[in-house]
Amino acid sequence: SSQSTELGDLTDLDAVKSVVFIDSTWQQSKAIARDERLCRFKHVRIKSQTSLFWRFQNNDPTYLATVEAIYYFLREFIVNKRQRSAEDSTPPLYRGEVDDLLFYYINQYIAVQQRYSHNATMQYTTRHFDGYILPSSCWDELVAFPQLLPDSNAGNAS
Repeated sequence: SSQSTELGDLTDLDAVKSVVFIDSTWQQSKAIARDERLCRFKHVRIKSQTSLFWRFQNNDPTYLATVEAIYYFLREFIVNKRQRSAEDSTPPLYRGEVDDLLFYYINQYIAVQQRYSHNATMQYTTRHFDGYILPSSCWDELVAFPQLLPDSNAGNAS
């Protein structure tokens, strides 16, 4: 909304105890956000992300599915809290804490990619953005495995 604040601009992230996400179509969400009962809440926006949602949508790829918005909000929230914390600000600032939120989501995305990229006779809707279906896809190419954190005791002689 026009009254929203970037998540990183909130001054006291420790004061955030609850978050409300609007789960509706994009057209409905605008009306819901203007509802007087929600106006008393602070509106927060996350950094722009590209959706990997497998269904067609009329909006550009930065319009996220609700589960994606929740995931990116939590990631950004965690990173911002760590950046402000003296004892927990060592990289990487995001360590995969909420990646499980997208487990079923990413599996569905991979299933769609594999179905259409491995079967030349399959026709996919042309209403998606260019490059949505990848020419060749497998799990290892679509999912970036987390980097292992270096062992803090490695190289220390006892």
